Amino acid sequence: MLNKGLKYMLDDDPTKTLSKKGVIIRDKIRPLLLFMLKISNKQQLTVEKCWFDPSIESRPIIYVCSHGFKDDCQNMLVSARPDGFLIFGNIDLFFNTFDGTIAWAYGSQVIDRFSKTSRQAMKGKMDRIIELGSNVIIFPEATWNLSPNKPMLGLHWGFYDTAVKNNAVIVPVLTHKVGNKCYSRILASMDPKEIWEDEVDSIYLLMRKYLDKARDILMYNSSIANEFHKEFIVLEELINGIGDLINKVEEIKEKRFNLPDRKRLITYLYESLDIALNKIETVCNTYNTDFKAKFKDTIDSEDSIENSAYKLVAKLISRIGSARKEVVVKYVRDIMALEKIDMYDTHPDDYYMVESKDMYEAWDKYVEDTLKGTPYFYVEEEEKSAFKDPLIQDIDEVMPWLKDKKKELK
Repeated sequence: MLNKGLKYMLDDDPTKTLSKKGVIIRDKIRPLLLFMLKISNKQQLTVEKCWFDPSIESRPIIYVCSHGFKDDCQNMLVSARPDGFLIFGNIDLFFNTFDGTIAWAYGSQVIDRFSKTSRQAMKGKMDRIIELGSNVIIFPEATWNLSPNKPMLGLHWGFYDTAVKNNAVIVPVLTHKVGNKCYSRILASMDPKEIWEDEVDSIYLLMRKYLDKARDILMYNSSIANEFHKEFIVLEELINGIGDLINKVEEIKEKRFNLPDRKRLITYLYESLDIALNKIETVCNTYNTDFKAKFKDTIDSEDSIENSAYKLVAKLISRIGSARKEVVVKYVRDIMALEKIDMYDTHPDDYYMVESKDMYEAWDKYVEDTLKGTPYFYVEEEEKSAFKDPLIQDIDEVMPWLKDKKKELK
């Protein structure tokens, strides 16, 4: 192990992995490290866009970066020159290579992606970074994007929670490599607390979808419907309240109020939506606690019918409370994906197409060469979004006892 002395970085206590003194030291040496990264860069780097807003200097910044090839982190740092700490997710690379040493010197917090406690502790570490006056640099795809048909994979949602909690802005950074050339784009900052008019409609539709799906499942078992009928009506009233907010948005568009009045109405819209979402989240947390207590010791019997329905309903209802988060995270991902598509179109990579019979063979060669050039890279599943939508595929999901009946019939 090359960096045996850095084992303390695996501690889940953020006060033991980062200190104010460490932040000050890195602020001083970072310009030198950036210069070294620039002159040692193997790619010919071109920064195509740099939409930096001076007004965000007074707020913490979370740099949300694309992840797709070796040295994309290096090119991102040289492009944006951020004063921040990297969220480093490959512990083998961190402890066994010189790249890990440079990352530690620049400023990093280490996460073991295969440890649940380490993943949970990372939020506290990101809070600690901002608390000590620095910024966060994160690659929320959490693995290299080696999929030819997905410009961006699903983003893990941790950066959103950290941004909202610490009043931070999000700055997307994209890199794209063609041969020995690398192109980067730094996009305009986004405030995750701000809800745009079109997002209100998306949030409402998402919440409506989960509520309707939950109601459909409850219809299969009258005892569940009766027990939670009152609470379910409360949720439905809150959803209708979101619908009223959408009407206010339409009113703003139709009447074309002057700018001061329009701003006041939109501010009221945001505040009202926050109140509604907070109420829903409170109810969801209560539901989840009740579900866990009720079914902690459930055995396989007729109760398993209710058990399966309860679990699915619990997931759906908890998703209602996270609808805003899901919409905003997806919005960030979509903005980055559209920009990445434009980079593909502007700088097509046909290097592997020359000696390949089709695009599939070319892509296989690209992936093979990419993996050869990188130690400690682990191929993971493409879909890594924190938002799993438990769509009902067939009736067995709602009435699992039918599986046994089908076996008896056979």
